[in-house]
Amino acid sequence: GGESGGVPNSSVGGGGGNMSILPCRVYMRHCVLAARSLGPEAEASFLDHTFLSDRVTPLRAHLSRNPSIMEELPPPSLAERYNG
Repeated sequence: GGESGGVPNSSVGGGGGNMSILPCRVYMRHCVLAARSLGPEAEASFLDHTFLSDRVTPLRAHLSRNPSIMEELPPPSLAERYNG
């Protein structure tokens, strides 16, 4: 994660041909909050059935390893749109 080359909060890398791409932290938070607004069943479904680019890691596991994602605030220009 982190900011690099003008692409905020994304990660591309890995050794041995293994490439991982992580979603933008602010946008992930926005999507989780949107799912949460639909109720606990929708939120659970989103967290458990949406996977990272590795096609193995559900968002719930990724968020449990990176809880600060849910504290990530959008830039002021997007705060209203992204539930800031």
